[in-house]
Amino acid sequence: MVTLFHELGHGIHDMVSKTLCARFHGSVGTVVDFGEAPSQMLENWCWIPSQLKALSRHYSTLSEDYKKAWQEKMTLQGDSTEVPDPQISDEMLGQLLKARGVNQALAHLNQLSIAIFDFTVHDPTSHNAMEEMDISKTFNHLKREIWPIETPWDIGEGDDWGHQHSEYRSLVVGDYSAGYYAYTLYCTILFVSSLKTNLLILLSPRSSIYSADMFDTFFRSDPTNSAAGRRYRHELLEKGGSQPEMDTLLAYLGRQPSPVALYKEMGLE
Repeated sequence: MVTLFHELGHGIHDMVSKTLCARFHGSVGTVVDFGEAPSQMLENWCWIPSQLKALSRHYSTLSEDYKKAWQEKMTLQGDSTEVPDPQISDEMLGQLLKARGVNQALAHLNQLSIAIFDFTVHDPTSHNAMEEMDISKTFNHLKREIWPIETPWDIGEGDDWGHQHSEYRSLVVGDYSAGYYAYTLYCTILFVSSLKTNLLILLSPRSSIYSADMFDTFFRSDPTNSAAGRRYRHELLEKGGSQPEMDTLLAYLGRQPSPVALYKEMGLE
């Protein structure tokens, strides 16, 4: 659902953008660092209790066939066949919200490893160096050094296994060539030592800073405020890339963007 809302953010940006030139229309008309911000901001609605309640629906309440299938499953498990409430329970909702930050640090490190791989293959020392580079081995080595998860390396396979890098279409498509960093642009690295021992790193994705700041400032207290929504549409989304994106953001926020909201979301404040 989070992914659906993220891509919906791109769709809304494209739908409501008003620019003289198509080149600057919607999210694809903005610089990569900024283009993800509106979509990332829309993801926040997936974590608002009232919105989750409204969006949720237990599948057994959709039709008689689903109800029958669910009751048969419950009977096999020895559980009650009483049809549950259509919407998500408060207990499950609380558990879901508590789990939002689980493995978030690992997710950031995963994105960081891909971004550094992207830079590595787009900036070889020479043409010959690029031709001689073992792409899979390079990717696996970086992954192992940055993402502290066990890999085939740990059972003696080395770095020349698998071709996971081929999954990431963004590395070779359009503006994202050497631009994957936009997902996890790290602004400050406080200290990095061997990832096998200690790691102290502060990741501050620029688009995530913008999205968290916008949501926290204008929507957190009232996520369905129509006046705030219209202002967001007219003052930010409509602009696309027709003017410097930072000018658009500064005018919308009325100040310099702040990472405080993101740090709170990540449990750092």
